[in-house]
Amino acid sequence: MLEPKVSKKWGKRETDHEFYSELTDDGLHVWGFARRYQYNKETGITELAKIPFDRVFQVGDVVEYDSYNLTYTAPITKITKKNVFVQVGWKSSANRYPHFEFVEMNWDLNLSEISERNARISMTI
Repeated sequence: MLEPKVSKKWGKRETDHEFYSELTDDGLHVWGFARRYQYNKETGITELAKIPFDRVFQVGDVVEYDSYNLTYTAPITKITKKNVFVQVGWKSSANRYPHFEFVEMNWDLNLSEISERNARISMTI
């Protein structure tokens, strides 16, 4: 039986994910729930919701590795039992992310949204 990994702290902010991760032949399979506040139109109240996710990441997939104003993406170079390695273009070595940190950044990854948002923001910087 797999035990859920509950993200404790990442930097100075609380993370709100309860997830499972499993290294398979297909890549890193992550699934679980993200807790986010969502506006309920029926009640007019913002409520805490558990949003399910289920993703598989493979070596070579482009993922998010950092963000501030812009969101930065790069390919996965290696996946281990505890970490995901992402090759940042300007560095000779890959950045290492523990699964909980990787899931925090990529549970809702949408590359087309990232591209549109980066184009919009880069016009104002």
